[in-house]
Amino acid sequence: MSEPSFLIRRGLKPGLGGFFTGVGAVFWGLSRVLSEPRLRRLALVPLFLTAVLYMVLMALTVWQGPGVVDWIWSSLDWGREAWWQLVLFYAAVVAGVLGLLVLLILLFSSVAEAVGGPFYDKMASHVLGTHGIPTKEPGLIEGTVPDLIRSVLFMAPAAVCWILGFIPVVGVAFWVLGGAVVWLGFASAAVNPALSVTGNGLGARVSFVFRFFFTMLGVGGVVAVAMLVPLLGLVAIPASIVGTTELYARSHRAM
Repeated sequence: MSEPSFLIRRGLKPGLGGFFTGVGAVFWGLSRVLSEPRLRRLALVPLFLTAVLYMVLMALTVWQGPGVVDWIWSSLDWGREAWWQLVLFYAAVVAGVLGLLVLLILLFSSVAEAVGGPFYDKMASHVLGTHGIPTKEPGLIEGTVPDLIRSVLFMAPAAVCWILGFIPVVGVAFWVLGGAVVWLGFASAAVNPALSVTGNGLGARVSFVFRFFFTMLGVGGVVAVAMLVPLLGLVAIPASIVGTTELYARSHRAM
């Protein structure tokens, strides 16, 4: 097992510097998944199960995305007669498709976590076990239902921000806000297995993300960018889980 960099060794950080800790955690998690046979084996099954779903989702978004944006634009009765209205419309199409893609990818990560949940829990338990932290893997219902609720808590405001993003000028702020919510949603999915196998309830899992806001933002940012690259996002999910679990374990030992 490779020794974490100084950023990871310090564990979770509540301040602005935690952003770089979160970024580094995902890359370190990837190196550990690639270097440890047990983690590789656990990651392969959910990777295989979700690969087809991911490609279908990407294709549907590119195919149907412009139509969805056009429908919203027409419903709001915004014209396309003047040249600046046409430019604004096509800018909205590009931004809207990208935003929809990220939003649907957040939904994908929730589905991927539901499919690969038992494997991700085992990965978290393995990492925590190397630190001597006792774990207990939750049952199917106990683990799945809170995860679905947690996913909705991040998806719903992200969807609202995406729709409000079509308001001219001020809509950009809503897209930025929605992007931050999506990043936090990815981070929540990453740290969820570690919190789940250590007995934390739904409230604790959600509040944990905001307690270490900048670290989680760093984790989610890396995953969000990776998700835009075909198949790379599938690798980013187990990498983020291993990396954030390591951060959680080191912080847990320091308590």
